[in-house]
Amino acid sequence: MSLAQIKEQLTHLPDEEQREVITFLLSRQADKDDDFKKFAANRIDDKDPANWVELSELRKRFSE
Repeated sequence: MSLAQIKEQLTHLPDEEQREVITFLLSRQADKDDDFKKFAANRIDDKDPANWVELSELRKRFSE
């Protein structure tokens, strides 16, 4: 199966299952890369709303 086919199938998953896939992939990346793990932890722990991004904005950024 090609990456394009996987991406297409992922678009048809319910939102909850898409979140599970995202969590799985982020976890795998964090397991492999300590710098990414620190970066992700800092972003998640950020309490300043000025640095927060709406989910719709993320989708827009990464669909381009």
